[in-house]
Amino acid sequence: MEKQAAHLYTRKIVMKFQEELVETLAYPATAIDDTGLEVMYWVAKFGEDHKAHFVKFNIFRKKASCSCQMFEFSGIICKQVLAVFRVTNVLILPSHYILKRWTRNAKSGVAVDGCTVEMPSNSQESYAARYDNLCHEAIKFVGEGKNQYDQEKKIQDLSMELEDASRRCEGYCAKLVDVLKDMEEQKLKMSM
Repeated sequence: MEKQAAHLYTRKIVMKFQEELVETLAYPATAIDDTGLEVMYWVAKFGEDHKAHFVKFNIFRKKASCSCQMFEFSGIICKQVLAVFRVTNVLILPSHYILKRWTRNAKSGVAVDGCTVEMPSNSQESYAARYDNLCHEAIKFVGEGKNQYDQEKKIQDLSMELEDASRRCEGYCAKLVDVLKDMEEQKLKMSM
């Protein structure tokens, strides 16, 4: 992730990113609530529990939001989110955390998924390029939504299968209890 940041960001932003990344070693992230799609983490520096922050992490979208809101204000990922990325093995910086304004190519064009596209010279071409970029983004989000829908559907199907298996297991247990009672009765009869 550090190498990726060094390749994309300006020197000044790389330095800020490295500061935040190094500090994550002193900030353990502890999962406190897991809904399946999102996990809430409690992140605090060792010995400074009173300065804790909460990070909500969407597992499938690899999107986190911290109570400090550093990314929302400055566009630089905070140490708390990076600590959550560390414990969840997010090794590559997700594209939605790479803001064009902090990249080396900020003045030369539009960064789209790591590539730079030159801005057209007249406004008509500019609108067409913007429309094209928005279409690509929409298609990407629809694909992510479909994947999330498929995963939720699979979770529902598995939950129903689990409930069915549980009911069958209860039925087998009841039959087993009846068989054991019958065996005890037979044993009592035989001992008399």
